[in-house]
Amino acid sequence: QFPVESMGVTCNLRLNEATFDLILPLRLPAGKGNNAADLVIKPNSIPYEWLCSDLGAEAVVEESLQVYLSSRLTIPEGRVIPADRIAQPINDSFAKRFRWEFELNQSVAERKAEIWIGIYVLTAETPIHDVLSGNTQPVERWLWTIEEPQINAFSTLGLTYHSLVTLMFGCLALGILLLIAYALLRWFPRQKIS
Repeated sequence: QFPVESMGVTCNLRLNEATFDLILPLRLPAGKGNNAADLVIKPNSIPYEWLCSDLGAEAVVEESLQVYLSSRLTIPEGRVIPADRIAQPINDSFAKRFRWEFELNQSVAERKAEIWIGIYVLTAETPIHDVLSGNTQPVERWLWTIEEPQINAFSTLGLTYHSLVTLMFGCLALGILLLIAYALLRWFPRQKIS
């Protein structure tokens, strides 16, 4: 699992499970006629091209707004693996969650992969077929680059940085407890003799 946090958007790429989760913490101002630029996140400075795909998820986030997402996975050699299925969004009061499922094999997972995500923020009156045909302008777009770390003993054991730190503190705490127990065991016999 490779967590990436960029400009308020959190995504998790799990290569082994071949799934991609994108969580959008959209804070929407109330009322109609909102400026879409207030609802999205500014792109970074990485050069990019806009990617338009027929595969997308449409979700009504408020009565006056819709969000359209399109995605594809680009491999360094130039081969493109499109999302073969997009599940229904899971709605709650804080975030909108979308899931992409990719066809990944081990050779792809071992190399650097780039995830391109595009977001359309539209008015509710915008027909979805205009989005699919490319007749609307994208509001924002950005790129994440996720690179799998080199295989080593820790990654083979499934240990991450956080789990390694937790293990170190756990060993330290266990060592302190053993020292206290050893001191108590040496102290009690002396008390009995006296």
